[in-house]
Amino acid sequence: MGMVCCQSQNPNAYLNQLLGNVIEQYIGRFLPASPYVSDLGQHPVLLALRNTAIVPPISSLKKCIVQVIRKSYLEYKGSSPPPRLASILAFILQLFKETNTDVCEVEVLLPGILKCLVLVNEPQVKKLATENLQYMVKACQVGSEEEPSAQLTSVFRQFIQDYDTRYCYQVYSILETVATLDQQVVVNLISTLTQSLKDSEQKWGLGRNIAQREACSKLLSHLGQVGQDAMQRLENDNT
Repeated sequence: MGMVCCQSQNPNAYLNQLLGNVIEQYIGRFLPASPYVSDLGQHPVLLALRNTAIVPPISSLKKCIVQVIRKSYLEYKGSSPPPRLASILAFILQLFKETNTDVCEVEVLLPGILKCLVLVNEPQVKKLATENLQYMVKACQVGSEEEPSAQLTSVFRQFIQDYDTRYCYQVYSILETVATLDQQVVVNLISTLTQSLKDSEQKWGLGRNIAQREACSKLLSHLGQVGQDAMQRLENDNT
């Protein structure tokens, strides 16, 4: 599969589709019913990655796998979560643990992980999605000692815009978790957070969305002086 992936980098829609179908079938057929089985690492797709020693084939194969997971295993149908969600989250975590994590792969899968944390209450899903989030944020720190990656910031910015008004408690709770891992990621989102709050209050009326303002203030209080300054600006705007 690794060699086929290299060949499929050339424009060939049929070959790409065929390869995606094969990977999708292999992932689904051998995905365990329980996410906590001890032999998840023996999944044929993970074995294929492990046994592909040459760098270009493994990176190309992993790219295909990540795209298949996003399209086939993290897609919601309306408000219904995808089937076997806990198992696929365990598979994703194992995938990243066994291979070098590229920020572009995080950019593809992280939106789906965040959606799970907001919309799904099943404890297993919550736990595994949180572990994936933590692993992805830490992985993006490697090789980026000063500033978080632009892709990571972009994913969280879109996340805030999509869910902040309706699911403010969940959004800010998730961002508090992120802040404990990499505070600068959340610091870079302050302008998006405060603008989202202002837009909400403008739409619903000042004081009509107290929960969002309180959640935002609580998050900002964890961000040091820059967070305190942002809180003060919000108060000044309020008066």
